[in-house]
Amino acid sequence: MRYMMTYDLMEAARNTNQWMGASAQALASYPFLAGLPNPAIQWMAAWGEVTERAFARMVVKPDWGIRTFVCPDGKDHLVNVQTVVEKPFGDLIHFDVVGRKTCPRKVLLVAPMSGHYATLLRSTVKSLLVDCEVYITD
Repeated sequence: MRYMMTYDLMEAARNTNQWMGASAQALASYPFLAGLPNPAIQWMAAWGEVTERAFARMVVKPDWGIRTFVCPDGKDHLVNVQTVVEKPFGDLIHFDVVGRKTCPRKVLLVAPMSGHYATLLRSTVKSLLVDCEVYITD
């Protein structure tokens, strides 16, 4: 209860900014304004889209988005995202490249616990898949 007023103030600011972005995008996307040769209208639409997206809440965990992987042999191989260990606090996930020999080097990525999803490390996982067996905490 101590910080409830601060949370409410920040949530009100977030909601207001998200609403302003959505309103700006909707106004600038109005068909009548599309005929005007002023670039500021396109800028306002772009600003509205970015602002609305920046202040929106992330309610659904994003997908890993790692479907295939090109191995050194030049062929595409499917990547299976497998949950190896499932615990109430977190999971251990393994990225298994189908059709590739098991690599001797194993890497464990420990995702930071800062309120973000481990899928933010997908580019790191992609770069490590080249010559490692990759495990990550989630």
